[in-house]
Amino acid sequence: MKIRRNLKRFFSWRKLTVFIFVFFFLFLGSLFFLFSKNSESAALLADNVLRPLIGDKAVISLEGFVFNIQDGIFHLYKTKPSLANYHTLVKTVSASSVTVKPPPNIIPYVDKSNPLDGEGVWKKIEGTNLYTTFIRTDNTRPYSVVNLVFIPMKVYMLGAVAGTKYPGGPTFTPGTGKVPLDIQESGRLIAAFNGGFKEKDGHYGMYSDNITYVPLRKGLATLYIYNNGHLEISAYDGNPIPQDVVTARQNGPFLVLDGKTTAITSMGIDYWAGTATGGYITWRSGVGITPNGDLIYAVGPSLTPTALADALRLAGSVNAMELDINAFWVRFNIFAWDSVKRTYTYFPLVKGLADGGKEFLNGYQKDFFYLYKE
Repeated sequence: MKIRRNLKRFFSWRKLTVFIFVFFFLFLGSLFFLFSKNSESAALLADNVLRPLIGDKAVISLEGFVFNIQDGIFHLYKTKPSLANYHTLVKTVSASSVTVKPPPNIIPYVDKSNPLDGEGVWKKIEGTNLYTTFIRTDNTRPYSVVNLVFIPMKVYMLGAVAGTKYPGGPTFTPGTGKVPLDIQESGRLIAAFNGGFKEKDGHYGMYSDNITYVPLRKGLATLYIYNNGHLEISAYDGNPIPQDVVTARQNGPFLVLDGKTTAITSMGIDYWAGTATGGYITWRSGVGITPNGDLIYAVGPSLTPTALADALRLAGSVNAMELDINAFWVRFNIFAWDSVKRTYTYFPLVKGLADGGKEFLNGYQKDFFYLYKE
């Protein structure tokens, strides 16, 4: 009888162990599938189900685990990326008459003797004064491409809006989450791209149109938009925000400072809250300012903060900072105005990038920046 009871206990524990193993295998497999497919479901699952259930830190660790497995698979099966698939706009967009020259072409950084076709060569996006190229900056990941956009600020103006839910914060104030109607209806909208993290993923500040959505933190990299259109990325000094500042948005420390990639991007600690930690390989985005005050936007998959920083620096940024990360939250849409139908068509910058055009026009839960003609 004793032997029989022991056998029953053994097989009961064995069944339980198998059950737990199968459950976690299927659970992690499902998560990996969702995250790897750039799925909205993955983002909603992480934010609306897993975070309340197991907590922010556990979700961050889980995301990092999934991202790093995905990166390991890329290491095994990917040696070079598919060429970036740039979209061509319809010709109903009227470009400015101002002649704009892009920055000098970028000398390939990875595999210099065998660059990809078009790597580092600036090409104009039809119907706009925007230029785009791509560059690889991670020698350990030749499959990782950073897509770059040169935005001439003598032609365009930059605006920002808070989302309907985020950045959030203890004194939550919702924004409109959409491009202002006067800019939409005038046909002046050119592009829109993602903002920064939610407040709980770093407590990074945002101020816009006389509203402080999240208090700014002293010493962090801050993108300032002035009422005359001037842009600046500098450290917030803790003083009251000047009256001529329309928007101030923070999202961590500097990626590039005074033309040099900063050490913090390699350390992956200190202010790297949320899934921005340097140990995670994922979609990332960022912005930089050139010596002439023009804007550089960067976005790409399988990136470390250092790879993102190096791309922004090579593109000519003097100072630069990271914006949002992860596949579903990074987005850059170009808009084409049809003056007859009085509607926009819109395109993601590159294949694989989330399409946020509809939400930018009608209401998006997160903050973002928009680009328009004066």
